[in-house]
Amino acid sequence: MPDFFIGCIIYVTACNHKANEKTTSSSMIEADSRTPADQTEEAIYRSADSMTNALVKRDWETFAGFVHPAMVRLMDGEENVALMVQQQFENVPDTVIKRLRVERVLQIDTLDNELQCLVEQVMIFEMDKRRITTTTYLIGESKNKGNSWTFFDAANNGNIKPADIKPNLSSKFKIPVKESITSTIGE
Repeated sequence: MPDFFIGCIIYVTACNHKANEKTTSSSMIEADSRTPADQTEEAIYRSADSMTNALVKRDWETFAGFVHPAMVRLMDGEENVALMVQQQFENVPDTVIKRLRVERVLQIDTLDNELQCLVEQVMIFEMDKRRITTTTYLIGESKNKGNSWTFFDAANNGNIKPADIKPNLSSKFKIPVKESITSTIGE
C-alpha cells in the first residue's frame, strides 16, 4: 500500500476523530465563485466536484472512479480503493467535513496525447473545538480530450513522489507546498 493515497484521505485519517462526537454542520454548498476560462476548466471543476461530493456522501465506488489509474493499480483495483476509503472513514462523523472543494485550476498542459492539470483543493475540518484548513494540490489527468478527469494528491509524502505515480508528469507544473492552518473554534 502506498504511503499516501489522496490528500483528503490522508488528512482525515490523521484526524483520528471519535465517531460519536457531533458538531454543527455548516453548508458546504455556496455560490460558485469559480469562473472557468474554457470548456476544459469547466470539465475539470465538474469532475473534481463529482469526486469531492462522492467522498462527502460516502459513495466510495463513485469516488474510486475519480482516482488516478496509477493509484488504482497500486491499490489492486477500484473495489480495493473503495474498501480502503470506506475503512478510513469508518470512525469519522459526517459532520467533521465543513468544506471540500477544488478552488482553482492552476495549470493545464498537453503531453503525450493527454491533458494534465494542477488544481488547488481546500479542505476545512472541524473537530475537538478546532478548525483545520488545509490547502493541498492535486494532479489531474484526462485521456479523452478534457471531458473527464481523474486525480491524485501532488504532495511529496514519504517515498512516493508525483512523478512516481505519473512518470510523464508535465515539467511545467510548479507544485506549491501543502499548507495547513489550525485555529480554535469559539471558547
